[in-house]
Amino acid sequence: MRTVRDYRDRWEQVEKDNLQKDILRRIKNINFDKDYRENYEPLDLLAMDKFVDDELVPKEGEEPLDDDTKQLMGRKLRFQQMTKAFYVPAPVAETPKAKAKAI
Repeated sequence: MRTVRDYRDRWEQVEKDNLQKDILRRIKNINFDKDYRENYEPLDLLAMDKFVDDELVPKEGEEPLDDDTKQLMGRKLRFQQMTKAFYVPAPVAETPKAKAKAI
């Protein structure tokens, strides 16, 4: 009986320690996220909006897009840019498997 109680007490202590570490790590990351949101997120959004606007300008000889199509294409381009935000080294992107998947 004492063994079970000791095991329970040890288990609870380990869980409490892990929870405390998780809380401290989360607080540390909150400051990083806050700094990003205040300083860099507006710049990233402006760059993305500029890219989308540049892509939606009709090329020479093309007809201008109507508002619904422009809105749909804008959403699609924003989604593509948001998913490209993750770093992929160039050599990995140029592998034959990646090229075949792109086709």
